[in-house]
Amino acid sequence: MTTYYALRDDSMGTYTDFFLADFAELRNAFVGWKRPAPERVSVERRNPFTGQAQMMPSWVPDPTDTEPVSPRAGATLGQRLTGLPSVLLKDVDIMRLADLAAVGLGKGATSDEWLLRFGNPPPLVSPEPDERGLLVELPADLVRALGTWSDAERKRVAEQWSEAILESVGDEWSAEDCVAILVDLKGLAAKAEGGTSGKRLYYWA
Repeated sequence: MTTYYALRDDSMGTYTDFFLADFAELRNAFVGWKRPAPERVSVERRNPFTGQAQMMPSWVPDPTDTEPVSPRAGATLGQRLTGLPSVLLKDVDIMRLADLAAVGLGKGATSDEWLLRFGNPPPLVSPEPDERGLLVELPADLVRALGTWSDAERKRVAEQWSEAILESVGDEWSAEDCVAILVDLKGLAAKAEGGTSGKRLYYWA
């Protein structure tokens, strides 16, 4: 596993793992997780902020998914992800990825619209109803752009991304920091493959 610690300083933050895997590798790392059911259903969840139970539309495991799994070596998920090409980035959460897609792809979709697209549906769903981890397959058009932007295009997108992050969440990320992140992600995106058996780029937090 290739690991980078990106962004600014050594202060505490949330680290997210971007990794490449084909679908068999994904299943064999996320042991027990299943393909999502065709539609979301209303499930009682506990609000992490208020502690109150409430009904929420959620993706649940497909009970017909009985595909066999050959777990990768390792007792924990982190250990099972070891060996897959990956980059560990600081504070590059799903909201900032939505900002990146909005400014970088030029398709007229807002950050909020991209946010709804990410993880709907997810590639796999945990059998544990209170699982807080987020597994997302990055959209193919975003992966393609990450892997093919020229240096000039990457610089332009980084400048716009820096401005979008400041506007959406109030964080001051320099364009240089954003360029460094995009370069790290390019290394993975350029190796992603299309097709049902190809490597896909995933986000795990």
